[in-house]
Amino acid sequence: MLKSFRRLWSSTKKRGGSTKNQNSLWQRIKRLPWGTWLRFRWVAPSLERLTTIVLKLGTLFLVCFFLIFFLRLFRDQGYVIQSVSVPKQLMEQGYTGEVVALRIQDELAALKELAVTVRVDSLQLKGDQQDIDLSVLGVGLSLRTLAFQLREALGRENKTVRGEITRIGDRFEAQVRMTGYNKINAAAEVENGEEALALQSLFRQIAEGVLYETDPYRLALVQRTEGRYEEAVATIRYYMKTREDEAHWAYLCWGSLLRTQGDEQGAIDKFERAIALEPDFALPYVNMAWAYNALDQPMESIKAMEKVIKLEPRDIWRRNNLAWLYYQNDFSEKADSIYENTLAIIDLDSKTKADFAANWAEMKFNDDDLPAAKQIIDEYVEISSENVFSYIIRGMIAFAESDTLLAAEHLESAFELDPSHQAAINSNIGFNGMLGQYEKIVHYYRQADWSNINDGNKMRNFNKAAMAYNDLGQHDSAFVTVQRAIAINPNMAFPYTTLAETYYYIGARDSCFHYFELALEMGFNPESFEMEQAPYPYLAEMPEFQALLRRYSDESLVLKN
Repeated sequence: MLKSFRRLWSSTKKRGGSTKNQNSLWQRIKRLPWGTWLRFRWVAPSLERLTTIVLKLGTLFLVCFFLIFFLRLFRDQGYVIQSVSVPKQLMEQGYTGEVVALRIQDELAALKELAVTVRVDSLQLKGDQQDIDLSVLGVGLSLRTLAFQLREALGRENKTVRGEITRIGDRFEAQVRMTGYNKINAAAEVENGEEALALQSLFRQIAEGVLYETDPYRLALVQRTEGRYEEAVATIRYYMKTREDEAHWAYLCWGSLLRTQGDEQGAIDKFERAIALEPDFALPYVNMAWAYNALDQPMESIKAMEKVIKLEPRDIWRRNNLAWLYYQNDFSEKADSIYENTLAIIDLDSKTKADFAANWAEMKFNDDDLPAAKQIIDEYVEISSENVFSYIIRGMIAFAESDTLLAAEHLESAFELDPSHQAAINSNIGFNGMLGQYEKIVHYYRQADWSNINDGNKMRNFNKAAMAYNDLGQHDSAFVTVQRAIAINPNMAFPYTTLAETYYYIGARDSCFHYFELALEMGFNPESFEMEQAPYPYLAEMPEFQALLRRYSDESLVLKN
């Protein structure tokens, strides 16, 4: 139809726009097959062709879908933990078979989270499946559930976890069977009517049994973390016996366990066994480097870490570790070279670059090379980059340049970014201690997350917070805080001096001098008393304190009034 109009219009344009021609045009228009066109007979063939195309595409889609479905059907579908058989009494308490299956799965997930490792999960199967997929039959419908049922119907083996729990008197017993593995047995006694605790213990045992059979490496890591060293060694031996091709991982785990127990040389021997089995295995070299470092054998430590860099040349944090080993052993130029080379040849996102460069800047700051530290921060760390170390270094540089307000702002930003960061806590409490900002010290003490701070830092900061409470006149809080410091390690002397000061402030003179004497007996240096600061100008006037100083000083200490 459109072609007819185009020919008609074209002929009109060539002949001009006269009245005669216009009449002729009108006659031509009238002779067009309007009846046929208006009945839309031309639409049907077009729709038919379009429908044919859509049907063919739909058929192709369905064929592809069923092809993928059947491929998945006959591939490894992963382990399916089925509804656990439980006694009627437990069902009435809400512990249905489905709930118990979920609890076991949760325990297994918790164990794997506790076993921090880069090693690929032994239960991470093909097709990017979950470790153990919970698909309790009869609940919901999914492709995996359907595949499971069809595999069963076609006689194909499904990997399942099946189990039953029984109760005899005050004892729960469980038997769990995993396709391809040994049967797992567990038992727990109900004590003082605490059924929930007994069941929790039972679920934990089952989860550990699953790991023992499927991934003993991870179970050994859990046992090491919990201090169950003999059990960990037994698990490692089982691992080596049942999986000879993974013996290098077993020796790595054994070496790490020995390091935890303080046997660095024994650990090195295990790491060497792992390397002998797998020469390109980087992790034993990493652990060996730190073991040699702990034994104060720096050159051996450096050699081991250099080997790591050869095996993993693009791992920037291994490079950072080597740089710090160089720095700690007076090879500063080599350390600088590692940072310069890494930042030049490896493409890093802005945050990673900021983190990496901040370590370099910290190194320069430790050497009192503030201009170099500032240059690194300015060049590699954007102002907007949220990086704890970059904020701390900027703060220290600002303080060195006598800009106290800017220094406080940067250090506070570091703490706000991560209140569990040891350097952020130390720098803020220490900085405000120098300025005599006792309210700020107490603020950071209260707001800090102490869960991952090592004992030494925790003790020192608790002690500083207790001293700040005393300076604020809040002696009850000081007493509680210094007791927290002493509880961390009762054999350290310095918190007892703060406890003695607290007793002085509340007027308990006998307790005050008792704890001063205890601190001195434990080795506290009398010259470490800050005699210009309260309460020592007042203590200096007291005969009892003067007698203590004379008794524990090699030379007479000149007291300033």
